[in-house]
Amino acid sequence: MSFLSSNDISSLTGIYLNFFDTFKEQVVVIKEPIKTIALPASSDLWKYGDSSNEQNFSYTQVSGIFNCLVNVKLTPQDGFLNDFEKKGDMEDIIIEVGVDFRNYVSDGIKVQKVLVRDKQFEMTDDGLHNSFLNYSSYNYNLKLIK
Repeated sequence: MSFLSSNDISSLTGIYLNFFDTFKEQVVVIKEPIKTIALPASSDLWKYGDSSNEQNFSYTQVSGIFNCLVNVKLTPQDGFLNDFEKKGDMEDIIIEVGVDFRNYVSDGIKVQKVLVRDKQFEMTDDGLHNSFLNYSSYNYNLKLIK
């Protein structure tokens, strides 16, 4: 039994999703490229010399664009500065993302970097699951690549 009715849960979840839509930013996740090997022609298999050493593979870039909330981590010496005052100094950040991001980064291909506000970050954890009523999200810690 819940203290909230289904209408209350739906309303509160809608308010949170409206907050997410208002302050969301787009991030780009860049993964390791996929190596695609082309089948060599059978006439090249038994040759010697330069023609037998031709590159028969290519790399395909893998990336995705996702919406997230960006939170700048404040350190104790920062005091009570808000995120707007700290925008220029984004060493460590936390992004809150949806389930689609989680599925994308955990599909087996290693994430090289995440682009946030035109800066490159690396993922430092596997994400922390959050649940708010009927809405699930994940928080990831990112560190600036210098």
